[in-house]
Amino acid sequence: MELKKTALRASVGFLLFSALFAMYVVLVGQFGQFEINVLLSTLSISIASMCAMACAAYIEKTTSKTIGSLGMGLSAFSLILMLLLIWDLLNHDSYWLLSWSSFVVAFAIAHALLLNLPPLSTNHMWLRLLANGSIALLAALVVFLIWQHDVASDAYFRVMVVDGIAIALVTLLIPIFSKLDHKTNTETQKTFDVAQSIHLTHLKDDIYIDEDGAQYKLQRLKTN
Repeated sequence: MELKKTALRASVGFLLFSALFAMYVVLVGQFGQFEINVLLSTLSISIASMCAMACAAYIEKTTSKTIGSLGMGLSAFSLILMLLLIWDLLNHDSYWLLSWSSFVVAFAIAHALLLNLPPLSTNHMWLRLLANGSIALLAALVVFLIWQHDVASDAYFRVMVVDGIAIALVTLLIPIFSKLDHKTNTETQKTFDVAQSIHLTHLKDDIYIDEDGAQYKLQRLKTN
């Protein structure tokens, strides 16, 4: 819980700082390299904090800590690399490629873990599988494109767009079906609870009546 709160506060804090600093730059009218570096740094920290917050939420609510810890580690690693590159403390193309790749993987893990948090019924579990597969595929395509620019083609980008549409779809559907499943389970539980506490009054012969006026015919079951 503390880890998630810390990541949330850091994300919100740096987002607010980015917005206020951008307003200051616009009002003052100076937008040099230093201002650009500050904005990029605060935005990088905010995004990394949001990814870490998603991973921390998954660790808190599930017993599986490996994938969540991996996502948090990649978020921190990509953030450190990005800050070093933004402020020219590192200056090599391979570092940029490594930083963007780790960021893509960290973001993909955080997105997938968020979609694994809402409870789903067995009938809708295929949505979770589709989400995990689609996110993993898009992350792999993007990382491969980062390192191998020659693969860029019309067909390659079409596959990425189609996969992105599938991800957007399941991202919307999973919370909706989770809410519907919860509502169905709640109604079923209420019906079961009512059935457990029903009170009948004998009317005549084997006919009984409940408090709402509904009549029931009772029959004794044979027991061994």
